[in-house]
Amino acid sequence: MKFLIFSDLHHFPGAFLGGTEEDLHFFHSRAKETGCDFIIHAGDFCHGSAEIKQPYLDIFHATDLPVYHVMGNHDTDETTLEETLQLYKMPAPYYFFDAKGIRIICLDPNYLLEDGQYVHYELQNYFGKRDTRDYLPPEQLKWLEETLVSSPHPCIIISHASFDRLPDGVKNQHEVRALISRLQNEQKCRVLMCINGHYHCDHLRILDNTLYLDLNSASFDWLALPHEQYPEDLCREVRHLNHMLVYNQPLCAVITVEGNTITIDGMEGDYFMGISRKDTPNTPWDEGGREMAPRISSTRMTLK
Repeated sequence: MKFLIFSDLHHFPGAFLGGTEEDLHFFHSRAKETGCDFIIHAGDFCHGSAEIKQPYLDIFHATDLPVYHVMGNHDTDETTLEETLQLYKMPAPYYFFDAKGIRIICLDPNYLLEDGQYVHYELQNYFGKRDTRDYLPPEQLKWLEETLVSSPHPCIIISHASFDRLPDGVKNQHEVRALISRLQNEQKCRVLMCINGHYHCDHLRILDNTLYLDLNSASFDWLALPHEQYPEDLCREVRHLNHMLVYNQPLCAVITVEGNTITIDGMEGDYFMGISRKDTPNTPWDEGGREMAPRISSTRMTLK
């Protein structure tokens, strides 16, 4: 089974540089040329109103391959959750599908926990609430367990936020990993991979015989501290450009699963105008201590 995955495309003309029509055509072409069974993104596909989203989604959906969406925190910034699900043609905020002997589980940890209630991100309601955001609600955790236990196939979990990052991953990630570890002890390689986007970072880690892939953005590195390296006229056209290090290539990965062997064919990219973190006030690594670079690493490994 083989699929193409990307994350954090952030199509939003006038706000971000990247997320173009050409990027979508590149994903379609690479998926077909490498014999992929489907294409999926790990969240933050596009921002803006339905009028902005719809034409871009039409291009993404215009391929012979099945395409799937995972909900990101920014996907509902300007449209309601219900509108977004309809636009993205998603059956629900979280769901699963089976493909050639593998179960793909798409989770949705885009929830606030306030006054004991779990509230989904919608219309920027999570802005400025870092301490109470990024939760997987109990009912979704129960659904995850039932979906894993009932699966006749090995599983891959895809979410926008991470279940292995500290300090900025899913707040109750320990519950998810404890579930995965328990089920792995009962049946080896029940969960092959957990893939996330969100942090615009490239990182691989193995925990309890499960591969955790922190998938880089397709478009750019987001900087906490702004810089003044890009031309002023371009910055006037793209309002968040001074917080970005733009990639010249739309980064994505082709992942092949053969039994317990996983092959990740990533990409090496470079920076727009050659401007990197060393040219800005930011450190070479992110908040999670992970090095930032325009790449998705390639690897091949067999889980035991």
